[in-house]
Amino acid sequence: IQIKGDFDGKINNGDQVLILSTGSLKGEITTKSLEIYGIVEGNVTAKNLLIRSSGQLRYDNLVYNDLFVEEGGILVQAGGRRSQETRD
Repeated sequence: IQIKGDFDGKINNGDQVLILSTGSLKGEITTKSLEIYGIVEGNVTAKNLLIRSSGQLRYDNLVYNDLFVEEGGILVQAGGRRSQETRD
C-alpha cells in the first residue's frame, strides 16, 4: 500500500505500507514493513519500521521488532506535556 495524499483511518496490511513524502496518515497501522517518507500520527505496529530523513512518526502506541531512523527523521511520542496558562 502506498499513501501519496492525506489518509485518516486504519490500515491492517500483512506486507508493506509506504508513506510517500507527499503522504500523511492519521490513525492506526498494522503491517510487517512500514517505510515513512511523509508524516504518520497515531498507533503503529510493524515488524520492520524505517523512518527516512524526511519522515516523521508521532505515535501514541508503538510496537516494532526492528527500527531504523535516518539522520533527520523524526520519532516522537505524541501527547507529551500539556502547558497551562497561569493567571495573576
